Amino acid sequence: MVYRTESLNKESCEDFAAAFAQGAGVTFSDAYYYDDMTYFANHSSGDTLSVDYRDSSYTYRLGTPLAVSEGSEAELRGLLAQLGIAVPEGAAFSQEDPDMFQFTVDFLPVGDVIYGGELCCRVLDGLLGQVENHLLALTPQRGESLLPKAEAYDRMTSGVFDGAVTFASLQPLEATVTACTITYQSDTKGFYQPVYQFTVMKGDEPFAEVLIPALQ
Repeated sequence: MVYRTESLNKESCEDFAAAFAQGAGVTFSDAYYYDDMTYFANHSSGDTLSVDYRDSSYTYRLGTPLAVSEGSEAELRGLLAQLGIAVPEGAAFSQEDPDMFQFTVDFLPVGDVIYGGELCCRVLDGLLGQVENHLLALTPQRGESLLPKAEAYDRMTSGVFDGAVTFASLQPLEATVTACTITYQSDTKGFYQPVYQFTVMKGDEPFAEVLIPALQ
């Protein structure tokens, strides 16, 4: 299945940031524009917000970090609510490492919207300092046939993927593929599409994650 994300342009991104700032109780006095995102900043308070045009995902760095005592799901939800950030009920909560707490949804229907992706809370020394929100509101578009896994593997080994030149320059002479899963990725046209994710190891060490579009 292919989904439509909530994509933005320069103008709608400014509206998005204004609504976010109001919910979080902050202001952004400066904006820096790029081809695929806008970076908003308040250099006095230290608050920053970078917003991706492709799918409205964003990273918010708090100028004044919030204290975290327990690191429980309820506490993190409460702190996010203080910032005007809602997490759908039914999202799975986990602690990925001592400094990162994560909410994950896997195509969760909420009313007329389907949510997918994850939201990460970065906590350092007991303070919530950064929120990386990739919880996407998705609209189903159409069903598509998937590329056979073997063909996707052939494309990877033939170097037919984004980043292949850089990958080859690293000379992974002893690299091996240890896993292949299907995940989703936003494209530049505002669609959320399936991709094969190949995990590549070099010896005993993780080397790269290679993404191959999964649609026929």
